[in-house]
Amino acid sequence: MSANVSKHNFGKQDISFFLVRRDAGRELLRQFEVNVSLESDARSACLAGDISGLMFMDDMSNAAYTLTSGQSDVDAEKLAQALAEWCLEVNQRLLCAQVQINETPWARLSPTIPYAFSHKSVGHWTVAARVARDEPAKIESGFADVLIVRTLSAAPSRTQLKRNTQAPEHGSSFPCISLTTRWKYNATPQSYSACRESLLEAILHAAAILGPMTSQQETLYRLGLAGLSASPEVSTINLDIEAQYCAPPNPSLLANAGNTLIYVAGKQSGRISLSVDRQ
Repeated sequence: MSANVSKHNFGKQDISFFLVRRDAGRELLRQFEVNVSLESDARSACLAGDISGLMFMDDMSNAAYTLTSGQSDVDAEKLAQALAEWCLEVNQRLLCAQVQINETPWARLSPTIPYAFSHKSVGHWTVAARVARDEPAKIESGFADVLIVRTLSAAPSRTQLKRNTQAPEHGSSFPCISLTTRWKYNATPQSYSACRESLLEAILHAAAILGPMTSQQETLYRLGLAGLSASPEVSTINLDIEAQYCAPPNPSLLANAGNTLIYVAGKQSGRISLSVDRQ
């Protein structure tokens, strides 16, 4: 019996490291987690045990360290593309290389102390580069696990949803949302980092000023419009939320608590995903 090798993927996950730059009394700290996925022609490896043309796992991590070293200000998108292109350059048997980078933002604990840092409060950046032979590179950016809580507008009740009415200012519950986004580009921005920052700022600002929405889908659509308006280089934004509703442990507390209310997070959560495309 004979069979064909239709697809072969291999790679390395969770290549984690810090990048520290020290100059002129100012230190910069960046944290990366790199995932590499490679697609190759594996017929000789499967049929004859010849792995001479395959890339070793340590080569992927060493390449990530080498390409990042000395590039403290470079965009994560450019690092991902450079690593993917390097993999194809050194291994002619590779058909495609995909690199994903998760970058955790860090900020100084004090403006006057250059060497002490803590996590920023807004999730983490995610970027991805896909490079195939004889094809232009495809770049995606995004952010993940950004928590948003709006206590002003409560969730619609089932009766209100049937009547298509808006929720009251202080109702029976409100959502705690974990927001993750990914977007594609129709043009290369001058700075991927600046584009990411402006898009995130626009989405968070829109989340803050939006009035009560009759559905989470409407909220996501408004956030997507805000992101597209802030970044003309972006063609498509995908928004994904996981919503967990917070409600009083006892409904009678709503009537008796005055201006101070206690809400308890529920154990179940719902997920909604929406893509908004530029016309």
